[in-house]
Amino acid sequence: MRRRQLRIPLMLWRRLHRQLRHRGGGMRESGAFLLGDRTRRGVDRVRRFVCYDDLDPNCLAKGYIEFCAPGFSRLWAECRRWDMDVLGDVHTHPGGSCQSETDRMHPMISEAGHVGVIIPSYAGGSAFRFGDVSVYEYLGDYRWLNWSGSHRRYRLRFTWW
Repeated sequence: MRRRQLRIPLMLWRRLHRQLRHRGGGMRESGAFLLGDRTRRGVDRVRRFVCYDDLDPNCLAKGYIEFCAPGFSRLWAECRRWDMDVLGDVHTHPGGSCQSETDRMHPMISEAGHVGVIIPSYAGGSAFRFGDVSVYEYLGDYRWLNWSGSHRRYRLRFTWW
């Protein structure tokens, strides 16, 4: 099976990174869903993001992300509104960007091919330190493929537009 490539425009990534840093306040995790278009060429283009707490206002209250069912209803409504698909999600961690056991056992979207991106230090560093960002692809049955490090560019690419 050929792997799809997720492409994120740099300015959208910068805005997303800033939003996650602001919403987490350096003290708690924050996150967002990546919305966009799937192409037949195997390239998924992120066009916008929607932050978890805009969909589920209490999801960040405990310091970690606890996203509840009504938030998913709002997410699907946003997808219909913009005629876009959920391509992946991004969330922050307090330390490094390694996937936690909770992340592994609770994918935000439990559909094979979903991409989870993790930003370290509650997004406190530069948005353009791409080497610090981890990328995981959900394979199903709580299995993930790690696309971090030198492999990241094959699954996630930052673009000018």
